[in-house]
Amino acid sequence: MEKDTQIEIFNMFHDGTLIGILNKSGNIELKIEIPYLAEMINEKFNYFYCELVNCKGIMLETWSDEKEDTSDINTIIEYELEILDAQASKEGILVGCRSEKIIGGNLHINSQNIKIYDESKKEISLDDLTRTFHWYWNKL
Repeated sequence: MEKDTQIEIFNMFHDGTLIGILNKSGNIELKIEIPYLAEMINEKFNYFYCELVNCKGIMLETWSDEKEDTSDINTIIEYELEILDAQASKEGILVGCRSEKIIGGNLHINSQNIKIYDESKKEISLDDLTRTFHWYWNKL
């Protein structure tokens, strides 16, 4: 999957909060809470899963003066990162996040592909997510 497509996915999850990370033998599963978008699929849903396929790395570079970088999944989750935007980086993509606990930081992700799932773990195509995203924002 191209970097531009990965960036597009994370930009659609703008305002979503990272509430879970699971390392699954080479893949990393992110649980992203974003009720307003999840409810467009099922009114009882609050989040999505993003599976980072063949993920070579995930690392948080904090914006604090101490510049504490971490790849520790438990530490990253503790920060309750809210997704702001995404852009290309040298080795993958860079997801800008804010946090009440550390101001924020850049989440560096290097993944070959991203699969998207709804709360019931049903895979969602990029086209379906894009349609849902645009439908939500166009109805406002």
